[in-house]
Amino acid sequence: MADFLGLDDGDPAVDFSPKKLTSSSDAIGIEGWLLKKSAPRNTKWIKRWCVLDGSSLATFEAEDRAVKKGAYLFNPKTTALCLRKSSAPGESPSYAKTHPFGFALDCNPEAGKNRIILYFDAKTVDSLESWLQAIAVAALGTSWQECDIVKMKDDCTSDSKPNYPLQAGQVAFVKQQDKDGDVLLDVNSVEQPQWMFRSRLMFLHRELDFGKKSAELVLVPQSEFIVHWALRIGNGSVSRVYEFEAEGAIIGKTTALDKGYELESKPLRGWTKKSHREIAEFTRHFAATNSYNVTGNDTFGGKNCQDFVVELCTYLAIDTEQLPARTAETVKAGLVIAGVAAGTALLASSLLSGRKDDSDWSQFADFAGLQRTLEV
Repeated sequence: MADFLGLDDGDPAVDFSPKKLTSSSDAIGIEGWLLKKSAPRNTKWIKRWCVLDGSSLATFEAEDRAVKKGAYLFNPKTTALCLRKSSAPGESPSYAKTHPFGFALDCNPEAGKNRIILYFDAKTVDSLESWLQAIAVAALGTSWQECDIVKMKDDCTSDSKPNYPLQAGQVAFVKQQDKDGDVLLDVNSVEQPQWMFRSRLMFLHRELDFGKKSAELVLVPQSEFIVHWALRIGNGSVSRVYEFEAEGAIIGKTTALDKGYELESKPLRGWTKKSHREIAEFTRHFAATNSYNVTGNDTFGGKNCQDFVVELCTYLAIDTEQLPARTAETVKAGLVIAGVAAGTALLASSLLSGRKDDSDWSQFADFAGLQRTLEV
Protein backbone atom coordinates (compact mmCIF):
# COMPACT_ATOMS: atom_id res chain seq x y z
CA MET A 1 0.00 0.00 0.00
CA ALA A 2 2.83 2.37 0.84
CA ASP A 3 4.31 1.78 -2.60
CA PHE A 4 0.99 2.59 -4.27
CA LEU A 5 0.60 5.79 -2.28
CA GLY A 6 4.17 6.82 -2.88
CA LEU A 7 4.73 7.53 0.80
CA ASP A 8 4.99 5.92 4.18
CA ASP A 9 1.92 6.44 6.32
CA GLY A 10 4.23 8.12 8.79
CA ASP A 11 6.21 10.13 6.21
CA PRO A 12 6.78 13.57 7.81
CA ALA A 13 6.96 15.13 4.31
CA VAL A 14 3.19 14.94 4.04
CA ASP A 15 1.26 17.24 6.35
CA PHE A 16 -2.27 15.96 6.95
CA SER A 17 -3.27 18.96 9.05
CA PRO A 18 -6.17 20.80 7.37
CA LYS A 19 -6.00 24.54 7.00
CA LYS A 20 -8.48 27.38 6.66
CA LEU A 21 -9.72 27.73 3.12
CA THR A 22 -8.23 31.09 2.15
CA SER A 23 -10.54 31.55 -0.85
CA SER A 24 -13.65 31.15 1.29
CA SER A 25 -15.41 33.74 3.45
CA ASP A 26 -17.01 30.85 5.30
CA ALA A 27 -15.61 30.17 8.77
CA ILE A 28 -15.96 26.40 8.23
CA GLY A 29 -14.13 26.21 4.89
CA ILE A 30 -11.05 23.96 5.20
CA GLU A 31 -8.77 22.01 2.87
CA GLY A 32 -6.00 19.46 3.21
CA TRP A 33 -4.74 15.95 2.47
CA LEU A 34 -6.80 12.87 3.31
CA LEU A 35 -6.48 9.23 2.36
CA LYS A 36 -9.60 8.13 0.56
CA LYS A 37 -10.82 4.57 0.15
CA SER A 38 -11.14 3.91 -3.54
CA ALA A 39 -14.08 2.28 -5.28
CA PRO A 40 -15.95 -0.65 -3.69
CA ARG A 41 -14.22 -4.02 -3.99
CA ASN A 42 -10.89 -2.14 -4.23
CA THR A 43 -8.70 -2.23 -1.13
CA LYS A 44 -6.49 0.73 -2.02
CA TRP A 45 -6.49 4.03 -0.16
CA ILE A 46 -5.45 6.97 -2.30
CA LYS A 47 -4.11 10.34 -1.23
CA ARG A 48 -6.49 13.15 -2.22
CA TRP A 49 -6.48 16.90 -1.72
CA CYS A 50 -9.90 17.61 -0.19
CA VAL A 51 -11.72 20.94 -0.12
CA LEU A 52 -14.71 21.56 2.13
CA ASP A 53 -16.34 24.77 0.92
CA GLY A 54 -19.81 25.69 2.12
CA SER A 55 -22.18 22.77 1.51
CA SER A 56 -19.96 20.44 -0.52
CA LEU A 57 -16.73 18.45 -0.43
CA ALA A 58 -14.53 18.21 -3.53
CA THR A 59 -11.55 15.89 -4.01
CA PHE A 60 -8.55 16.55 -6.28
CA GLU A 61 -5.44 14.68 -7.40
CA ALA A 62 -3.16 17.40 -6.11
CA GLU A 63 -3.07 20.62 -4.12
CA ASP A 64 -3.17 22.72 -7.29
CA ARG A 65 -6.76 21.44 -7.91
CA ALA A 66 -6.02 20.95 -11.59
CA VAL A 67 -7.75 17.55 -11.75
CA LYS A 68 -11.01 17.14 -9.85
CA LYS A 69 -11.82 13.56 -8.90
CA GLY A 70 -15.18 14.00 -7.20
CA ALA A 71 -17.72 16.39 -5.66
CA TYR A 72 -20.19 15.50 -2.92
CA LEU A 73 -23.11 17.66 -1.84
CA PHE A 74 -24.23 17.83 1.80
CA ASN A 75 -27.71 18.19 3.25
CA PRO A 76 -29.02 18.51 6.83
CA LYS A 77 -28.90 14.69 7.20
CA THR A 78 -25.20 14.38 6.22
CA THR A 79 -23.06 12.72 8.91
CA ALA A 80 -19.37 12.07 9.43
CA LEU A 81 -18.47 9.46 12.08
CA CYS A 82 -15.18 8.03 13.27
CA LEU A 83 -14.72 4.50 11.89
CA ARG A 84 -14.26 3.19 15.47
CA LYS A 85 -17.73 4.27 16.56
CA SER A 86 -20.24 1.45 16.80
CA SER A 87 -22.80 3.57 14.94
CA ALA A 88 -20.50 4.25 11.98
CA PRO A 89 -22.24 3.11 8.77
CA GLY A 90 -21.39 0.67 6.01
CA GLU A 91 -18.02 -1.06 6.00
CA SER A 92 -16.59 1.09 8.80
CA PRO A 93 -15.87 -1.85 11.17
CA SER A 94 -13.69 -3.44 8.48
CA TYR A 95 -11.37 -0.42 8.35
CA ALA A 96 -11.42 0.73 11.97
CA LYS A 97 -8.32 -1.15 13.12
CA THR A 98 -6.06 -0.29 10.20
CA HIS A 99 -7.27 3.32 10.01
CA PRO A 100 -7.89 4.41 13.62
CA PHE A 101 -8.18 8.08 12.60
CA GLY A 102 -10.49 7.39 9.70
CA PHE A 103 -14.10 8.49 9.29
CA ALA A 104 -17.13 7.55 7.21
CA LEU A 105 -18.91 10.33 5.34
CA ASP A 106 -22.58 9.51 4.73
CA CYS A 107 -23.75 12.22 2.35
CA ASN A 108 -27.44 11.30 2.35
CA PRO A 109 -28.50 8.49 4.71
CA GLU A 110 -32.02 8.56 3.24
CA ALA A 111 -30.96 8.07 -0.39
CA GLY A 112 -31.84 4.36 -0.45
CA LYS A 113 -30.12 2.47 -3.27
CA ASN A 114 -28.41 5.74 -4.30
CA ARG A 115 -26.83 6.16 -0.88
CA ILE A 116 -23.11 6.99 -1.01
CA ILE A 117 -20.77 6.30 1.93
CA LEU A 118 -17.19 7.53 1.57
CA TYR A 119 -14.26 6.48 3.75
CA PHE A 120 -11.36 8.77 4.62
CA ASP A 121 -8.29 8.61 6.86
CA ALA A 122 -7.19 11.87 8.51
CA LYS A 123 -4.00 10.25 9.89
CA THR A 124 -3.95 12.18 13.21
CA VAL A 125 -6.42 12.75 15.99
CA ASP A 126 -6.26 16.55 15.57
CA SER A 127 -6.88 16.31 11.86
CA LEU A 128 -9.77 13.89 12.44
CA GLU A 129 -11.44 16.23 14.92
CA SER A 130 -11.04 19.21 12.57
CA TRP A 131 -12.69 17.39 9.65
CA LEU A 132 -15.53 15.95 11.74
CA GLN A 133 -16.35 19.34 13.24
CA ALA A 134 -16.20 21.17 9.90
CA ILE A 135 -18.44 18.61 8.19
CA ALA A 136 -20.97 18.70 11.04
CA VAL A 137 -21.21 22.50 10.89
CA ALA A 138 -21.42 22.44 7.09
CA ALA A 139 -24.29 19.94 7.20
CA LEU A 140 -26.20 22.07 9.71
CA GLY A 141 -25.79 25.04 7.40
CA THR A 142 -27.40 23.38 4.39
CA SER A 143 -30.92 24.22 5.49
CA TRP A 144 -31.15 27.46 3.58
CA GLN A 145 -33.52 30.20 4.68
CA GLU A 146 -34.96 33.39 3.28
CA CYS A 147 -32.42 36.19 2.81
CA ASP A 148 -29.33 33.99 3.13
CA ILE A 149 -26.67 35.53 0.88
CA VAL A 150 -25.03 33.27 -1.71
CA LYS A 151 -22.37 33.80 -4.35
CA MET A 152 -21.79 31.82 -7.54
CA LYS A 153 -18.58 29.77 -7.30
CA ASP A 154 -18.35 29.22 -11.07
CA ASP A 155 -20.12 30.21 -14.26
CA CYS A 156 -23.32 28.16 -14.57
CA THR A 157 -26.95 28.38 -15.62
CA SER A 158 -30.11 28.44 -13.55
CA ASP A 159 -32.64 25.59 -13.66
CA SER A 160 -35.57 27.88 -14.42
CA LYS A 161 -37.19 27.80 -17.83
CA PRO A 162 -35.68 29.36 -19.81
CA ASN A 163 -32.26 28.84 -18.23
CA TYR A 164 -30.46 32.02 -17.28
CA PRO A 165 -26.64 32.32 -17.42
CA LEU A 166 -25.06 33.08 -14.05
CA GLN A 167 -21.51 34.27 -13.56
CA ALA A 168 -18.85 33.42 -10.99
CA GLY A 169 -18.95 35.98 -8.19
CA GLN A 170 -22.55 37.01 -8.86
CA VAL A 171 -24.51 37.62 -5.65
CA ALA A 172 -28.01 36.38 -4.88
CA PHE A 173 -30.43 36.16 -1.96
CA VAL A 174 -32.37 33.02 -1.12
CA LYS A 175 -36.12 33.56 -1.45
CA GLN A 176 -37.14 30.04 -0.41
CA GLN A 177 -36.09 26.40 -0.28
CA ASP A 178 -38.77 23.88 -1.19
CA LYS A 179 -39.40 20.42 0.24
CA ASP A 180 -37.12 18.85 -2.40
CA GLY A 181 -34.21 21.06 -1.36
CA ASP A 182 -34.34 23.19 -4.53
CA VAL A 183 -33.62 26.87 -3.94
CA LEU A 184 -35.29 29.94 -5.46
CA LEU A 185 -32.81 32.81 -5.81
CA ASP A 186 -33.29 36.55 -6.14
CA VAL A 187 -30.24 37.27 -8.27
CA ASN A 188 -28.87 40.78 -8.53
CA SER A 189 -29.16 42.18 -12.08
CA VAL A 190 -31.69 39.45 -13.01
CA GLU A 191 -35.31 40.58 -13.10
CA GLN A 192 -37.03 37.25 -12.40
CA PRO A 193 -36.14 34.88 -9.51
CA GLN A 194 -34.19 31.80 -10.63
CA TRP A 195 -34.37 28.19 -9.44
CA MET A 196 -31.31 26.07 -8.67
CA PHE A 197 -31.91 22.35 -8.16
CA ARG A 198 -30.51 20.71 -5.05
CA SER A 199 -28.17 18.58 -7.15
CA ARG A 200 -26.48 21.75 -8.42
CA LEU A 201 -26.21 23.74 -5.20
CA MET A 202 -22.50 23.01 -5.22
CA PHE A 203 -22.26 25.98 -7.61
CA LEU A 204 -23.33 28.23 -4.74
CA HIS A 205 -21.41 29.40 -1.71
CA ARG A 206 -23.28 30.81 1.24
CA GLU A 207 -21.62 33.96 2.53
CA LEU A 208 -21.13 34.97 6.13
CA ASP A 209 -23.53 37.77 7.00
CA PHE A 210 -22.55 39.26 10.34
CA GLY A 211 -20.75 42.42 9.22
CA LYS A 212 -21.91 45.96 9.91
CA LYS A 213 -24.89 47.08 7.85
CA SER A 214 -26.13 50.60 7.26
CA ALA A 215 -29.81 51.57 7.24
CA GLU A 216 -31.75 54.14 5.26
CA LEU A 217 -35.36 55.20 5.31
CA VAL A 218 -36.99 54.98 1.89
CA LEU A 219 -39.94 57.36 1.42
CA VAL A 220 -42.25 56.08 -1.33
CA PRO A 221 -45.05 58.51 -2.30
CA GLN A 222 -48.38 56.79 -3.04
CA SER A 223 -50.15 60.02 -3.95
CA GLU A 224 -49.66 63.74 -3.40
CA PHE A 225 -50.55 63.29 0.26
CA ILE A 226 -49.73 59.70 1.27
CA VAL A 227 -46.14 58.46 1.75
CA HIS A 228 -45.19 54.81 2.31
CA TRP A 229 -42.17 54.01 4.51
CA ALA A 230 -39.67 51.21 3.85
CA LEU A 231 -36.25 50.41 5.27
CA ARG A 232 -33.19 49.45 3.22
CA ILE A 233 -30.60 47.46 5.17
CA GLY A 234 -27.07 46.79 3.93
CA ASN A 235 -24.85 48.18 1.23
CA GLY A 236 -24.83 47.82 -2.53
CA SER A 237 -25.47 44.33 -3.91
CA VAL A 238 -26.00 42.85 -0.45
CA SER A 239 -28.81 45.18 0.63
CA ARG A 240 -32.53 44.41 0.93
CA VAL A 241 -35.63 46.58 1.25
CA TYR A 242 -38.00 45.54 4.05
CA GLU A 243 -41.59 46.85 4.16
CA PHE A 244 -45.07 46.13 5.51
CA GLU A 245 -48.38 46.89 3.82
CA ALA A 246 -51.93 45.56 3.45
CA GLU A 247 -50.79 42.30 1.80
CA GLY A 248 -48.23 41.62 4.54
CA ALA A 249 -44.42 41.65 4.60
CA ILE A 250 -42.43 42.36 1.44
CA ILE A 251 -38.67 41.81 1.04
CA GLY A 252 -36.82 42.57 -2.17
CA LYS A 253 -34.13 44.40 -4.11
CA THR A 254 -36.35 47.51 -4.32
CA THR A 255 -39.67 48.66 -2.93
CA ALA A 256 -42.73 46.89 -4.31
CA LEU A 257 -44.91 50.00 -3.89
CA ASP A 258 -43.30 52.37 -6.37
CA LYS A 259 -46.16 54.38 -7.95
CA GLY A 260 -43.95 56.39 -10.28
CA TYR A 261 -43.33 59.32 -7.96
CA GLU A 262 -39.80 60.35 -7.06
CA LEU A 263 -38.44 58.27 -4.18
CA GLU A 264 -36.50 59.83 -1.33
CA SER A 265 -33.84 58.01 0.70
CA LYS A 266 -32.69 59.24 4.08
CA PRO A 267 -29.53 57.59 5.50
CA LEU A 268 -29.92 56.85 9.20
CA ARG A 269 -27.22 57.19 11.83
CA GLY A 270 -26.05 53.92 13.32
CA TRP A 271 -25.59 50.39 12.02
CA THR A 272 -26.55 46.81 12.79
CA LYS A 273 -24.77 43.44 12.75
CA LYS A 274 -28.00 41.45 12.48
CA SER A 275 -27.94 39.04 9.54
CA HIS A 276 -30.46 39.40 6.72
CA ARG A 277 -31.84 36.00 7.79
CA GLU A 278 -32.58 37.42 11.26
CA ILE A 279 -34.09 40.59 9.83
CA ALA A 280 -36.30 38.57 7.48
CA GLU A 281 -37.50 36.44 10.41
CA PHE A 282 -38.39 39.60 12.37
CA THR A 283 -40.23 41.01 9.34
CA ARG A 284 -42.29 37.85 8.78
CA HIS A 285 -43.12 37.63 12.49
CA PHE A 286 -44.26 41.27 12.56
CA ALA A 287 -46.60 40.65 9.63
CA ALA A 288 -47.93 37.44 11.17
CA THR A 289 -48.71 39.04 14.53
CA ASN A 290 -50.08 42.43 13.43
CA SER A 291 -53.11 43.32 11.34
CA TYR A 292 -52.76 46.20 8.91
CA ASN A 293 -54.54 49.53 9.33
CA VAL A 294 -53.64 52.57 7.28
CA THR A 295 -53.70 54.94 10.29
CA GLY A 296 -51.43 52.64 12.30
CA ASN A 297 -50.05 52.63 15.83
CA ASP A 298 -53.22 50.86 17.00
CA THR A 299 -55.01 54.23 16.93
CA PHE A 300 -58.04 52.55 15.37
CA GLY A 301 -56.70 49.00 15.56
CA GLY A 302 -53.78 47.61 13.55
CA LYS A 303 -50.38 48.90 12.45
CA ASN A 304 -48.97 50.36 9.26
CA CYS A 305 -45.71 50.70 7.34
CA GLN A 306 -44.48 53.50 9.60
CA ASP A 307 -45.00 51.42 12.75
CA PHE A 308 -43.09 48.58 11.10
CA VAL A 309 -40.10 50.82 10.32
CA VAL A 310 -40.05 52.17 13.87
CA GLU A 311 -40.17 48.68 15.41
CA LEU A 312 -37.60 47.29 12.97
CA CYS A 313 -35.23 50.16 13.79
CA THR A 314 -35.71 49.38 17.48
CA TYR A 315 -34.87 45.70 16.81
CA LEU A 316 -31.75 46.76 14.90
CA ALA A 317 -30.73 49.25 17.64
CA ILE A 318 -31.08 52.17 15.20
CA ASP A 319 -32.11 55.41 16.94
CA THR A 320 -35.79 56.03 16.11
CA GLU A 321 -35.62 59.70 17.13
CA GLN A 322 -34.19 60.51 13.69
CA LEU A 323 -37.34 59.21 11.95
CA PRO A 324 -40.11 61.63 10.89
CA ALA A 325 -43.23 61.85 13.02
CA ARG A 326 -45.68 59.07 12.28
CA THR A 327 -49.08 59.92 10.84
CA ALA A 328 -50.74 58.16 13.79
CA GLU A 329 -48.91 60.39 16.27
CA THR A 330 -50.12 63.44 14.35
CA VAL A 331 -53.66 62.08 14.38
CA LYS A 332 -53.51 61.45 18.13
CA ALA A 333 -52.19 64.97 18.72
CA GLY A 334 -55.02 66.30 16.56
CA LEU A 335 -57.54 64.34 18.60
CA VAL A 336 -56.24 65.82 21.83
CA ILE A 337 -56.18 69.37 20.47
CA ALA A 338 -59.63 69.01 18.93
CA GLY A 339 -60.97 67.50 22.14
CA VAL A 340 -59.52 70.29 24.25
CA ALA A 341 -60.88 72.91 21.83
CA ALA A 342 -64.33 71.32 21.86
CA GLY A 343 -64.34 71.11 25.64
CA THR A 344 -63.23 74.70 26.02
CA ALA A 345 -65.92 75.92 23.65
CA LEU A 346 -68.57 73.95 25.53
CA LEU A 347 -67.41 75.24 28.90
CA ALA A 348 -67.46 78.84 27.68
CA SER A 349 -70.93 78.38 26.17
CA SER A 350 -72.24 76.80 29.38
CA LEU A 351 -70.86 79.55 31.54
CA LEU A 352 -72.28 82.27 29.33
CA SER A 353 -75.72 80.67 29.09
CA GLY A 354 -75.83 79.50 32.65
CA ARG A 355 -76.73 75.90 31.61
CA LYS A 356 -75.79 73.25 34.16
CA ASP A 357 -77.53 70.19 32.73
CA ASP A 358 -74.88 67.44 32.09
CA SER A 359 -77.02 66.10 29.26
CA ASP A 360 -76.08 69.16 27.22
CA TRP A 361 -72.55 67.69 26.87
CA SER A 362 -73.87 64.84 24.74
CA GLN A 363 -73.81 66.94 21.57
CA PHE A 364 -70.01 67.14 21.93
CA ALA A 365 -69.43 63.63 23.27
CA ASP A 366 -69.41 61.75 19.95
CA PHE A 367 -65.65 61.22 20.19
CA ALA A 368 -65.83 58.35 17.70
CA GLY A 369 -67.39 60.78 15.24
CA LEU A 370 -64.51 63.18 15.86
CA GLN A 371 -62.09 60.30 15.18
CA ARG A 372 -63.80 59.51 11.90
CA THR A 373 -63.66 63.16 10.87
CA LEU A 374 -59.91 63.42 11.55
CA GLU A 375 -59.23 60.08 9.87
CA VAL A 376 -60.78 61.31 6.62
